[in-house]
Amino acid sequence: MTGALRLGWVVVALVHVVVAEPFVFDNIPAPQPFTLQTEYLFFVYAASDALQAGRGDAEVVSKVTLVPDPDAEAPASAAKLAEYRSVQIAIFPTQDFGTAIDPTLLCRHRQKDTPELNLMPAASNASVVVQTISGGRAYEDAQHLNCTAAYVLAVANCGGLVGYKLSGTIVVKNPHGYLQAVDLNKLALYRFFFLLYTALSFACLVSAFHWWHRLLHVQVKILYVSFLGVLECGLMWLFYSALNMGDNSSQALFLAGSAMSLCKICCMFRAALHASELFLRPGDEADESAEFKINFAFVAYSVADLNFRSVARHRVGLCLDRLTVFINAIPMISLSAILFRWVIVALADQKLHVKLKGQDNEDAQLLHKSQGLVSATALGAAGAVLAQLLDPSLGPNSDSWGMHCIFSDGFAQGVFAAALCGAMQIWRPSEGTQGLVHECRAASEMECQPIGAADECSDDIDS
Repeated sequence: MTGALRLGWVVVALVHVVVAEPFVFDNIPAPQPFTLQTEYLFFVYAASDALQAGRGDAEVVSKVTLVPDPDAEAPASAAKLAEYRSVQIAIFPTQDFGTAIDPTLLCRHRQKDTPELNLMPAASNASVVVQTISGGRAYEDAQHLNCTAAYVLAVANCGGLVGYKLSGTIVVKNPHGYLQAVDLNKLALYRFFFLLYTALSFACLVSAFHWWHRLLHVQVKILYVSFLGVLECGLMWLFYSALNMGDNSSQALFLAGSAMSLCKICCMFRAALHASELFLRPGDEADESAEFKINFAFVAYSVADLNFRSVARHRVGLCLDRLTVFINAIPMISLSAILFRWVIVALADQKLHVKLKGQDNEDAQLLHKSQGLVSATALGAAGAVLAQLLDPSLGPNSDSWGMHCIFSDGFAQGVFAAALCGAMQIWRPSEGTQGLVHECRAASEMECQPIGAADECSDDIDS
């Protein structure tokens, strides 16, 4: 799985992989004879360490069976699979691998012709769950997990039979619900940012009310961004809430929240580009291909960003290493760097243009502040991506799990919210900002002076 991910662009594959916390054996090929392969990683709080006491013990519920593999050279028959007793599922803490399962002798014969996983005596003292899987009807089996740990889901084949697959589900329920223990704080994180964006949207509406019919494109885009932030964080809050309650059909909420986030980011870039275009005159307009280039860049960035979000979303359970995550982040990092450079250069060029044309110094000040805000946001975004790549909270130490939401989502959301607050302050509707634009630059082919020089415009028209 990891090798395939390193090839990049795994959006379609990951959308169908585990989206909720249950692990689905979607006809996964069985391990080779006398081998053990790891499949997934569950982060679990014991009842004594749960953030909310009195919610019961953590438990694992399995319902898995063996089915013939029609793609194999010699598919196993249903009769043989019903009698086969050498495939076992094991769930154990990562730190107990060397003490619970003998790495030097994986399988043993407890009964004649029935080899099975070789558990060491220490396994009885560890929180190790082992279940033998055979063909035929899948029966549900539930067992408690009594310690706080990162649990590995592994499948062992201690016999020689081949030509079959595993089908079914493994569900791990924490005391707080079905969310991974490391993802629990994302509920509070997205609730906080939902309330923050709601407050910012209200502030935008209040400040824009008096100037509603004179709002600039950049100010309208800032208002859109605040609304999109509300939708994004609200949808992600609902997604994690549904996931925690065991709703495995909540994938649509995740995709909708990701779409709102991408719209929010692209709308913010568009707002910055509108800021650079405010002081252009008709003769200074860019060529028509610029709009196509901008839209193409946004589409490419959206695809790359969605790919990275999907990989980051599944790095916890699939144990993806940092190199895999980084390789899938390269397209997103590259395209975001191009967009940031594009906006910064456009603002710098227009600032120089304004000075050379001798326009009001306040025009240049607005562009200067906007350029500084975009530059600071670029640095913050780089730090947020670095935090996601180097996330140190996913180790076996449960004390650091609560910080995972900050590294995976909190830094990025914080940087964007700060950028939005800065943009709201710089482009706050007022007599100053509304009076500095050229009202008729898009309505006429003639050069029009800024508001405040109406007499000169009138003279030109009369002549």
